[in-house]
Amino acid sequence: MDGLVYPDRTPHTGLLEYKNACRPVRVTYNGEKLLVENRLDFTNIADYAYAEYELLCDGVAVDKGEFAIPSLAPHAMKEVKVPCKLPKKAGEYYLTISYYLKKDWSLVKQGHKLGFDQILLREGEPKPIEAVPTGTVTVEENETTLYVKGDKFYYTINKLTGTFASMIYENKEILELPMEWNIWRAPTDNDRNIVRKWQEGGYDRALVRVYESKVESEEGIARASFTLSLAPIFRQRILDIKVLWEITGDGTVIATVDAKKGEEFSYLPRFGLRLFQPKDFAKVLYYGCGPYESYVDKHLASNMGLFVEGVADMHEDYLMPQENGSHYNCRYVETHSKDQTLHIRMSSPLSFNVSHYTQEELTKKKHNFELEESGMTVLCIDYMNSGVGSNSCGPELLPQYRLDENEMNFKVKFDLGKLQKL
Repeated sequence: MDGLVYPDRTPHTGLLEYKNACRPVRVTYNGEKLLVENRLDFTNIADYAYAEYELLCDGVAVDKGEFAIPSLAPHAMKEVKVPCKLPKKAGEYYLTISYYLKKDWSLVKQGHKLGFDQILLREGEPKPIEAVPTGTVTVEENETTLYVKGDKFYYTINKLTGTFASMIYENKEILELPMEWNIWRAPTDNDRNIVRKWQEGGYDRALVRVYESKVESEEGIARASFTLSLAPIFRQRILDIKVLWEITGDGTVIATVDAKKGEEFSYLPRFGLRLFQPKDFAKVLYYGCGPYESYVDKHLASNMGLFVEGVADMHEDYLMPQENGSHYNCRYVETHSKDQTLHIRMSSPLSFNVSHYTQEELTKKKHNFELEESGMTVLCIDYMNSGVGSNSCGPELLPQYRLDENEMNFKVKFDLGKLQKL
């Protein structure tokens, strides 16, 4: 596909975060013009750096060129025009301005990248997530299982968990293991204090209990609703969840989720769904914050774009295994096998993580050389993943970066089929 970015993941993301935090020039946008600021103490920024711009529409570059950095004394600012015109074509438009060293300097050479700014020029129109009746759907059920069939698919929903046990589309199984509700993540080094509260609350051993289920069917659409909770054995509920699954005749699946967290509980590590796919779903396409791992409080090294990567390449190999490789603020994500695609988007920007390692494996092992792959592609789709913070050597995670909402409402749409090949 044209316009995709196949990233070079050689640089360490921690160094890139630091580099972009300390970039010598900053550009902001007031809705009409750009404001350029020289952050250097002694040098005119025009003598120190040059810049290039790239205009992205829905993550794909549609224009690029040189960005003229004005002559600015140290700490001076100046307004300049946006270097390009926005096309009339609808879409979400970002302007990326990258800064490079103008001449050899100390230990680095001319052309060394100094950092970048990315500015949202126009928001995209949100796409509604609604179930549209198509084709023919038949439904059968027994005490524990719901079977939904269409011309191209055969889905199985476990009535004891309120999630899919199997998703067969065009004779190919999309799930290696049943889908799960997911609130746990492998603790990071910065989670060393809050993880005690998470474990006391039973976040790492929460089980599902379904209290009520209801199934309805009409021409072209099937609906299954569940009322359930997540709670550890002999403990109170962490979450109360109501979910409505809608399946249309073409195999599209939409989940409407309403969840309430007990106010006495600590903030959640994450909340969403975990899918265990066959390992041959080895390519990932996403439009979001990449190509390096990104979180709500850690994404200076990344920019919004359309990226394609291999699942194995998306694992950050920390010496101490821990949560890693999430991608923040994503509009959608796709996993690809040789002949199938699973496309997922949410009613609000989502975070996702995809890996050959389970969070249980990353939690249990103390050294990276001890890790064993699961033999699957493990895909976590998150309404939100809490920030990774700095509590190992600094303050606890700031409130705005915590998943501490008492009520969460969102929709997730799953499209299956041969959408596009990479």
